[in-house]
Amino acid sequence: MGIITSAQMYLRGIAQKPKEQKENEETEKNLISGKDKASLLVQAGRQKYNAGDYVTAEKCFRSAFLEDQDCQLAVTYMGKALYRLGKLDAAVAVLQRSIEMDPDSYAGQKAFHRLQRIEQKTGKAILSEA
Repeated sequence: MGIITSAQMYLRGIAQKPKEQKENEETEKNLISGKDKASLLVQAGRQKYNAGDYVTAEKCFRSAFLEDQDCQLAVTYMGKALYRLGKLDAAVAVLQRSIEMDPDSYAGQKAFHRLQRIEQKTGKAILSEA
């Protein structure tokens, strides 16, 4: 299974929500839009990430992605949190997905630089696979 397929499976897997969560979110949608909620979740995740709480940060970024699957910052920061949690394969797959979304954006550049650092630390050719 290639890296791209791994990223797609990982992101697709977290995009499937339990029925109860979907029902609860229907009421919440009237209060705040998905993009606004995603933005708030990314902010919360960044605070947790900066505080060293990578587990909670990854959950925030994953939730932001569930709210807005076009939120490239959520994808990039999720990859960074996964890396900090030692989930290297998932981190690489997610960071590569961020680059695919828009390589020239701020989030795409952050993902690219993180992958460069991972290459340097591991000695594995990651960017050539993208």
